[in-house]
Amino acid sequence: MLKSLTLFLSILTVQAFAQTGTIRGTVTTSDGKPAEFVNVVLAGTNKASIVNEAGNYTINKVPAGTYTLTASFTGLLTQKSTVTVTAGETSVVNFTLTEDNLAITGGCCKQQQPANK
Repeated sequence: MLKSLTLFLSILTVQAFAQTGTIRGTVTTSDGKPAEFVNVVLAGTNKASIVNEAGNYTINKVPAGTYTLTASFTGLLTQKSTVTVTAGETSVVNFTLTEDNLAITGGCCKQQQPANK
């Protein structure tokens, strides 16, 4: 009886893990350097990751399905990518982020001309 129960619980555990996958990747800047501290967020879930000093991120235990993955950091242009997660597999999504020149210069609007009198 105990052996049967142990086998049953083992099978349930394997099935539970097999229904999820992993997303991993690398985030670099346009000059090829690791983009540390970038936020990588999986839309429609509570799952996210912060890129480490080597430019890598991992999001574990993602239910199988298709998602939008967003990479963002102040001063860099936000990028989005569609990713399909397959149970028991790892999906790789890499990003190369470029500088957001508007954020760097602080400019957004033309200076208003004085009204003619």
